[in-house]
Amino acid sequence: MLDETSNRFNEFGNTLTQASDRAARAFGIGEGHMKSFRIAMLIVVIFITFWFSSKLYHWWLPNQTVTV
Repeated sequence: MLDETSNRFNEFGNTLTQASDRAARAFGIGEGHMKSFRIAMLIVVIFITFWFSSKLYHWWLPNQTVTV
């Protein structure tokens, strides 16, 4: 009876370890942290692209005067 309980506990521990390893691979947690770096760089590139396109838009747009 005690041996069976020990085996169940070991199986649960192994299952928990496998689940945490899969979650770490899925979310990019662990060695390298490359996934979080890619997300940060994507945000920076989107911000720079938005800023650059707004500058081009205002440069391309002719000066419009509002007459009332």
